[in-house]
Amino acid sequence: MAVCTLYNAAIRFGRPKFSMLKGVTSERLRVKLVLPSSSSLIEKKRVYHTSVKNLSQKFALPNDPSHGSKHWMTERVVAVGLLGLIPMGIIYPLPTIDHLLAVALPLHSYWGVKAILVDYFWRPGLPVAKATWMLACFFTCGGLIYLNVYDVGICKFFALLMSL
Repeated sequence: MAVCTLYNAAIRFGRPKFSMLKGVTSERLRVKLVLPSSSSLIEKKRVYHTSVKNLSQKFALPNDPSHGSKHWMTERVVAVGLLGLIPMGIIYPLPTIDHLLAVALPLHSYWGVKAILVDYFWRPGLPVAKATWMLACFFTCGGLIYLNVYDVGICKFFALLMSL
């Protein structure tokens, strides 16, 4: 009921794009007066805002603006490194390549699935899902390192698995 009233008010005051208020209650709305700066005639116009002052941002971005570009570059380096490590592991199965794969594969998986979780997962359950996925990747990395140290290694293990 309140959303229909707000939608009608938005149409009347010249704001046809009002889809951002979907699901917002009228108690959280603030009315502000906006004065046009380019016109010599000063007319008052009501604009509805959904923001409430002094609320902390739930998912705050880092303070350093270059953090995102460094993280993006690190993800790309790991992804391109995997393009070289996987064929090298098939052709030359060495312990060094096995250990690099044991770290890079879970790290690459963690970043990829974490991005999907942040974009598409239900917000209240997001911290639990992220923590669960981090633990799964951590134990995967530990299991792959265990396979390298106490068994034949990742590359030879997959070679044996494919020869069955």
